[in-house]
Amino acid sequence: MKTLTLAYDIVEMVKGKSAIEAMDVINVAIEIEDAGDSLSDAILHILARLFTLSFPEMASQLPAGVPDDLMQQALALVRDIGNGKYY
Repeated sequence: MKTLTLAYDIVEMVKGKSAIEAMDVINVAIEIEDAGDSLSDAILHILARLFTLSFPEMASQLPAGVPDDLMQQALALVRDIGNGKYY
């Protein structure tokens, strides 16, 4: 699996290209590796955690904690994983 590419894509999705930090990518990559076979389930959790850490005041104002458009992007990412984009 192209773990670093996937981790980078997740961080970019949440924070935007200009705010990407190496530690975020490394931490997400570690979580991806820890997820093992349940990666599809873990993606939404990883994305929500990163969003909450990156934008705590915004996340606390949303009912689900994560904007709907970001969740839709995460679901599309899960489909990409299923279609082999990161393998």
